[in-house]
Amino acid sequence: MKRLLLIVLLLLTATTIFAQDVPDGFASFDNESYGTVGIVPTHWTSIGVGTYARQNSASDVVALLVQSAPLDRERWSQVWLPRLEQETLPESLGQIEGLLTWDDYEVSVAVQDMQISVSIALTEIDGATYFVLLQSLSEEHAELRETIYMPVVESIALRLDDTDNTDYISQDVTFTSGDLTLAGTLTVPNSDGQHPAVVLISGSGPSNRNESLAPLAEIEPFAILADHLTRNGIAVNKSLKS
Repeated sequence: MKRLLLIVLLLLTATTIFAQDVPDGFASFDNESYGTVGIVPTHWTSIGVGTYARQNSASDVVALLVQSAPLDRERWSQVWLPRLEQETLPESLGQIEGLLTWDDYEVSVAVQDMQISVSIALTEIDGATYFVLLQSLSEEHAELRETIYMPVVESIALRLDDTDNTDYISQDVTFTSGDLTLAGTLTVPNSDGQHPAVVLISGSGPSNRNESLAPLAEIEPFAILADHLTRNGIAVNKSLKS
């Protein structure tokens, strides 16, 4: 049985400048995890980081994703398009000019006895792909593209970091335990005084100290978590696997 579209990426896991006028029916959001700010429908329910569902009924499939991934466009396509039962992106519908410039696509997916339409806006910035996906039944997709998808895509901007708290010290460390030499990467806030500390240790199975896992090998959850924690005053030792 085919699954419905919504497969949320692993949590990837500052001061925001966001001075847009928020239209009626929308609310502003500030997503530190995905590095974006923008607007989303006021009465839609957040069901995960960067994921919103209309939930008019128990069978309502309408949902919106506003996310990013540390992947270039080609790698993003390799990871995401199979989830949409696509091998390649279709011909672009054109570009959407908002606070960023987006390439606009639309695909159709058959799920059980339903025909699902999915609009996809993509932009790649500094090797990361930012994307907005809207899914709905095909018969109401045109209206939702106009009233929801377009305003959201046009509103998205990159989140701006607080430049007073962006520097920290990062160094590789090793220590011995019996006959073993353990290795990790230590990140320490660049400020005086003692700091709380955490150790990020990977689970079972092969990985590296950044917890890179196939097929999302270029997504490094521990690197992102360590960066966020250290920027907020917490020293981190990323995984003891070399």
